[in-house]
Amino acid sequence: MSEIKTQSIDDKLRRAWRQQRRFYNLRGASRFAIWLIFLIVTDFLIDWGIFFQARMTTRIGFLLVGMNVVVLGWVLWHEWLRFLKPFDPLIVSLEVEDRHPGLASLLVSYTQLEGPSEKEPNISAELVQAARSQAVQQTQTIDFREIVDFGQLKKLLTVAGCIVLICGAVSYARQEHVQALFKRLAGLEAAYPTRTKVIEVSGDLTVRVGDSVAITARAAGVIPEQGLILTRPIDNGGDWKSLPMKNSGSQPTFGRELKEIVKDLEYYVKIGDDQSLPHRIRVVPAPQVITKKVVLTYPAYMEKNADEVDQLNLEVPEGTQIQWHLSCNSAVKNLLVKTDRSAGDEEEPEIIKAKINAEGRNATFTMKADKAFKYTFVWTEGESGRDFQYDDVQHSVRVVADKSPE
Repeated sequence: MSEIKTQSIDDKLRRAWRQQRRFYNLRGASRFAIWLIFLIVTDFLIDWGIFFQARMTTRIGFLLVGMNVVVLGWVLWHEWLRFLKPFDPLIVSLEVEDRHPGLASLLVSYTQLEGPSEKEPNISAELVQAARSQAVQQTQTIDFREIVDFGQLKKLLTVAGCIVLICGAVSYARQEHVQALFKRLAGLEAAYPTRTKVIEVSGDLTVRVGDSVAITARAAGVIPEQGLILTRPIDNGGDWKSLPMKNSGSQPTFGRELKEIVKDLEYYVKIGDDQSLPHRIRVVPAPQVITKKVVLTYPAYMEKNADEVDQLNLEVPEGTQIQWHLSCNSAVKNLLVKTDRSAGDEEEPEIIKAKINAEGRNATFTMKADKAFKYTFVWTEGESGRDFQYDDVQHSVRVVADKSPE
């Protein structure tokens, strides 16, 4: 009969330990849920308010995920796992006696005294049995599970339940936002829903240096009176410069002309609560001559060897054959040389087409200096695929007329 009572105390200690674990699990899960929801809300505010507005790469979501893992790992250990210790009857007994001081260490003695052993052979078995029996009698009416007070969790459970319900209701009402958030945290391309949608933008453009360009954007949904175009140079970054875009009125189309562009620009359009992805305006500069070699072949009667000069404004004897060799900093598709000399009997000016090498960076042409003339270049660039033409400055060839010797 005593053996049954002894086993009953051990069972009561183990049930009290299980009750503690339920308490710690419930408390830890509630705190973990609060932290989890707090981090999800924080992720949304950061991603939607900063990363999405700046159209940053979705890979930045991995940074938020990494921070969440670190914080949740600390919460999991500090608020939950470190309290889940293995069953120790002595510790549970101490907690029971702390709540029931009248036991006067009887329960602790019960868990420590089990009879004679090799380490303590002098302990009397009768004394041990008497002490354990007294402990059984004193604890018969005590529920060891009283050491756990679930009333302490009332406020915590109420707060956690309200937060979970509110978050669940908001998530149900804003399912598209929640789906976009988790996709972006996973590194996938996703956009948050907006009342206004920018559905079409001019996109990437290529223009000639100094030209103006018209940027247009179409929108749908809630249409505001005007939008914004934000630009900044690509080479040195810097702050975004915003300019208003007017609505055409007949259609939800917004437009703005950017005048005299001389540098590569990055731009995006913002209409209402939506904005486009960044686009680039590439400016194609005029080809520049980096090296000049002009070969002067004099008339035979002068019995003078050919000369080489690096000037485009020349003074040569009458009848000199002039051959230009020009090297450019970028590929050119065509080079026309316009002069103020008439072409034959016609009054139209003479136009010479230069020879361009395979790489498009060297041009060669030849003229004979029978009289003074002026000339200029018309370049057709060959890198953008748009065949932009550029006029160059004017140069001159002065001719020293041949005279009879005096």
